[in-house]
Order: sequence, then C-alpha cells, then structure tokens
Amino acid sequence: MEPAGESAAEAGEAAEASPPSGETPELVKTLMTMGIEKELAMQAVWVTGSTTVDAALTWIFENREETAEVGEQERLPPDGALVEGENVAKMVFVVNMDLNMGVGKVAAQVAHAAVGLHKFLLQNQEVYGHLLLLWDADGETKVVLKGDNVTFLEDLRRKSEAASLPCYMVSDAGRTQIPAGSTTVLAVFGRVSEVDEITGKLKLL
Repeated sequence: MEPAGESAAEAGEAAEASPPSGETPELVKTLMTMGIEKELAMQAVWVTGSTTVDAALTWIFENREETAEVGEQERLPPDGALVEGENVAKMVFVVNMDLNMGVGKVAAQVAHAAVGLHKFLLQNQEVYGHLLLLWDADGETKVVLKGDNVTFLEDLRRKSEAASLPCYMVSDAGRTQIPAGSTTVLAVFGRVSEVDEITGKLKLL
C-alpha cells in the first residue's frame, strides 16, 4: 500500500495537470466577449490557474507576441503566402502612454474599450452589421498602439468621428494606479484603409 502522503501528492499533480474547474467556463466566456479567441482564453486560464479576468488578460498581453505569431501561422493560406489587402476591417486600441499604466491595467482598459465599442456596433447593426460580419469572418483583427497623452487621443477621436468611423473612449474609475476620470484608451473600428488613415503611423505597444 502506498503512503498517504504520496497519494496526496499525486492527487495534487493531477489537479495541476487539469484545466481549472468551477468558474473557468464562465471566465472563458467573459474573455471571449472581450474579443479574445476561445483557444487563447482557455490557454490563459489554464496556464495561470486564475479565476479573475485581469490575471488572465495580463498573461495574454505579456505573451501577445508569441500567441500572435501562432495565430498568424494558423491563418496562413496553404501555400504560405499572404494575400495583399486580405483583412477587410480591424479594431485598433490607442493607449494613453502618459499614464504609465502597468501591463495588467493596460490589459483591463483595452478590454473595456473592446467591449464598449463592440456593444455600440451591435446596437447599430443597420449601419455597421455587414462590416462587423466581415471582420468576424476574417478573424477579428485587433491592434494595440501607443498614444502620447489624453490630448493626442482626443484629437484622434475627432479625426475618427470626422471620417465617420465608430470609436469608443474609456475613462477609468480610478480605483487602482491612476486618478479617477483618466482617459486610458481610444478604440476605433472600420475598414483597414480608413482606420490606417487615422492611426497608421502610430507604433505598436
């Protein structure tokens, strides 16, 4: 008969090797509503063993380069060649770098922007429904960019509105890291060529 200690250890190892239970399915669904692909959401929850959205988002953003490369490889055509102009639409997020937010904070704010803008698009499907469907079918391209400060973000919003591009600005509640009412992220959605006219020269975060 094996010692009880060894059995407990084996049970612990088995628990670590399995996806987290309990709140995990609901957490994965929550991440998916923020624009995170199901496979990536499941991986983030599994790897971190987290039960909070912020913890999972932090992992995703800290590993975004690696996961983005994998995603791009999966979307390559059979011959490995990318078709020019393949992406029809995209959603970009311009982060207020003047606030010096931590990785987790940035992740949460970008998530707020994604959810807010997506809700607006769904509420106005008679205008944006067709483009939203094309974006969804094309893999829901999302890009996070650097913005200098709140004045810079407000200027981009004015340009986006002038170009009839839907946008969403996030103002933080100020519970952690930054003052209440701080403008953290601007989200913009539209055809790739039109969005690039507004944000095409900005650097990736």
